[in-house]
Parts: sequence; C-alpha cells; structure tokens
Amino acid sequence: MAKEKKEFLDVQSVKIAAEKEEADKTLLESLPALEAANQALSNIKPADITEIKALPQPPQVIQDVCTICYFLYPTGGADDQWASVKLKLLGDMQLLNNLKGY
Repeated sequence: MAKEKKEFLDVQSVKIAAEKEEADKTLLESLPALEAANQALSNIKPADITEIKALPQPPQVIQDVCTICYFLYPTGGADDQWASVKLKLLGDMQLLNNLKGY
C-alpha cells in the first residue's frame, strides 16, 4: 500500500513540476504585456475619464474598450449599455486607483 502511494506521488510530483515549468514560462512571456499595460494606465489622467463620461455617445471603439473593462472590472456587471458602463465604471471615483491595483 505504501509503495503504491509513493509511486503515485512520484508521478504526481513529475506532473506538477512540468506544469509549474510551463506556468513560469507563460508568466515570463506575459510580463512585457503587463508592463506595457501598466505604462499605458499611468498615462490616463482623471480628466480623460471625465471627458469620456461627458460624451453622450462616444465613438464605438471607446464604448467597446470601456465595456470590456466594465465586464472585467471586479465591481462591473453584465449590462453592455453605455449608460450602465458610464455610471458604474466611469462613475467610480476610485477607478484609476483600482485599475492600478488590479
């Protein structure tokens, strides 16, 4: 019984090591994109958010980006209407701080 458990655990250990190696590789590959996103986020000013909020019907690309952010945002929702995105995402006074800590 103990021998079978040891063999099982040895196999599992090899699988886990391989999965860890793959995860570490993927993480290293994704770091440049994460750094670029952080840099882009640091370029956004509160006035930029205010400007977008003031648009009754912004260009579709702006709506699309904001809606995607809304879906991914921890306090976001599933409603893709611009009014909801504008109120719940862009209306969050801590949006930029929250995104930087996300």
